Amino acid sequence: MTAPKAQPPGALGGSADRAACETDGTASITPEEARRKAWITWQARAALRGHQLRRMADGRWLAFRHGWSRELEEADVEAWLQRIGAPG
Repeated sequence: MTAPKAQPPGALGGSADRAACETDGTASITPEEARRKAWITWQARAALRGHQLRRMADGRWLAFRHGWSRELEEADVEAWLQRIGAPG
């Protein structure tokens, strides 16, 4: 008979972990949360290339770095990120 594997301190295993998080183990996010995640990812990708990307109140985006800026429609953001060499 072998001894059970010891868990590191603070670790919960399998079903205990799901119970602690009060979830059934499946993840679901709303479309708004998915959209917000995409926006945050765009901002992070721009930052990796030294640019800032901000969403304006009217829904357009403002990209800027040092002394220049450019307004972008949401549909144009991905192409702009590729143009500046932001990692995908």
